[in-house]
Amino acid sequence: MTHLKKSANAIIVTALFPQQRILSYLFVQCDPQDIPPVTENELAEVCNRVGNKKAPRLDGISNIALKTAIKAAPTLFLSIYDICLKEETFPRKWKQQ
Repeated sequence: MTHLKKSANAIIVTALFPQQRILSYLFVQCDPQDIPPVTENELAEVCNRVGNKKAPRLDGISNIALKTAIKAAPTLFLSIYDICLKEETFPRKWKQQ
């Protein structure tokens, strides 16, 4: 009986969690100097796509407040994003959800 339970469990686990294919991607490191700067139009477009009624993230800043700040000082945000891209690093807090 125990053998049957193990077999049934193995079948269930295999059905629910099928073996994933290992994918290999060609990783090409680009030169950070080749990355074009973020434009004000791109920043505005992203701002417009963000919903106003979403709950604030971990930092407690609402999307409306963030959008207002970006519209008031776009060059500040553009320079921050450009530095992040050029240095290939982003604040750890930005990665949290």
